[in-house]
Amino acid sequence: ALWVKALESGSELAEAVGDSKNARKWKETADEIKKLMMKKYWNEVEGYFYDTIRPNGEFDPKIRPNAMVPVMMGYVEPEKALIALKRIERTDMMTPWGVRTLSSRDPRYNPKAYHDGCVWPLVTGWTAQAELEYGRTREGFNLVKVMAGQILREAGMYAELYRGDREEPFNACILQAWSIASYINSLFKIVGLKKNALKMTLNLNPRIPEEITHIILKRVRVGDSNLTITINRMIDRLSINHLKGSSPIKVILADEEKVIKPGEGESFP
Repeated sequence: ALWVKALESGSELAEAVGDSKNARKWKETADEIKKLMMKKYWNEVEGYFYDTIRPNGEFDPKIRPNAMVPVMMGYVEPEKALIALKRIERTDMMTPWGVRTLSSRDPRYNPKAYHDGCVWPLVTGWTAQAELEYGRTREGFNLVKVMAGQILREAGMYAELYRGDREEPFNACILQAWSIASYINSLFKIVGLKKNALKMTLNLNPRIPEEITHIILKRVRVGDSNLTITINRMIDRLSINHLKGSSPIKVILADEEKVIKPGEGESFP
């Protein structure tokens, strides 16, 4: 999945500099790999993706959260995505404090093992984003609340990992950047925020749970532009203020597009 993302990003960059040959080549390769990934890695028995295919061709059926990466990126067809999400929601993977790195049903499971049983905020965020990507707002937001609770209890910090059998930070960083980043990316996913600094565009596709009525995002950067985004569900309105920048930005929400110049603001609907 990360290879696909790299190819897609490379294709966009190639297009931006006028390299249409490589832009087309890398995009076609990315599409081919996505199809191959869905065909080769899907485990029909478990309703999940194989963790890896070994050099000798052997399929590894271990249940890990690694499969959430292609799901959160939207590379998986909806039917399989839903099946995979329901699989990771089972109690052998899910705990009240996050997602384990390996199923507790696996013979190799060890609640103190870094890759084989501990709970990682990083993969908890992957799972939250995967749920939100496929419209499972309640499930995704529940995981975001789990992450927020840990951050509040830890005075604004977020540990690297926790034991797989109890809510206890274990033998790792007490403040881990990728843990916080995974939480922030999950918040962006709730707003459905996608930025493109090359094209100066901002796409929004909010997936906001009913219990949230008001969201304010400050210092949202797109290129050199600085934006404030306000969502008020009470009056069903999304507002954007383009505080500063050197060029206009195109904002896309559903089928509506608006161009906002620096120093100006717009509202949807």
